[in-house]
Amino acid sequence: MNILITGGAGYIGSHLVEELSKKNKIIVIDNLSTGFKKLIFKKIKFYKLDIRNTNKLKNIIYREKIDTIIHLAAKLSLQESQRKLKQYKSVNIDGTKSILEAIKVSNVKRLIFSSTAAVYSGNKNVSCSEKLKPQPTNVYGQTKYAAENLIRSFSKQNRLKSVILRYFNVVGASKSGKIGPIKDYNQLFKILSKVTLKKKSIITVYGKNHKTKDGSCIRDFIDINDIVDIHTSILKKFHKLKNIETLNCGYGQGISVLKVIKTFSQISKKNIKIKFVKKRSNEISNVFAQNNKIKKILNWQAKYQDLNLIVNRCLKWEKKITYGR
Repeated sequence: MNILITGGAGYIGSHLVEELSKKNKIIVIDNLSTGFKKLIFKKIKFYKLDIRNTNKLKNIIYREKIDTIIHLAAKLSLQESQRKLKQYKSVNIDGTKSILEAIKVSNVKRLIFSSTAAVYSGNKNVSCSEKLKPQPTNVYGQTKYAAENLIRSFSKQNRLKSVILRYFNVVGASKSGKIGPIKDYNQLFKILSKVTLKKKSIITVYGKNHKTKDGSCIRDFIDINDIVDIHTSILKKFHKLKNIETLNCGYGQGISVLKVIKTFSQISKKNIKIKFVKKRSNEISNVFAQNNKIKKILNWQAKYQDLNLIVNRCLKWEKKITYGR
């Protein structure tokens, strides 16, 4: 396949590039606002471009004979989205419109779109299935759901097969050890990886009276290598899928924040002190994906679910980018 990955220099994008470039021609587009070109191997063709530049996008799709697009480019912070509503609407919604406009008259027949579990945020459900009607309460989730609907509408009217992936909490580093997260974006595993390398290891936890066994939030954390496997499986089975599919990407169970901290502490052999602060307003105590659909449709099984393995890779990556080893 000739695959265009938008946002390919970002955290998830760079991991996809590493794996998919083994058997496919990969083209990366990224404006580097949050991505890092150093994560992309030199042999990969790279265009520094904003996805809202429709004409240049059209030219690249035509010139590179693109037949498949993996659309990852987006603004993705829940907290920031509440402050920068216009920016999030412009990038996440208008950017998706631009991509769809660019592929109207092209050979692109397949699209994978990275959405988010944030679309479920207003439902207050512990277990989220794809049948659950999205009720996003934050700007990030709202813009992603709007982009989903644009893709559904376009796919119905045009000859385009689309798979919408609702990621839960993606964590970890590449199994090769060559790629991992650079910035934390308020991501627990990344923050803890950095904390363990400091003289005083302190982590802030929001709330200790959640309705869970240990009082901390429970989240469905999924390893980045399983996310890559999901994409690989979709690309292999696109011809068997419906014109439009929506799939949750999670393990179907959660891990508490305190358990994650304890595991980091044990493996790093650092005493991580916890600073409890008031829990965030309207925060759901426990949420995880129902993943029966993705298991059935793709015959997918998690390979990298072991928490110790995930933490070890996180720590190894953090040491590499901090100390060069």
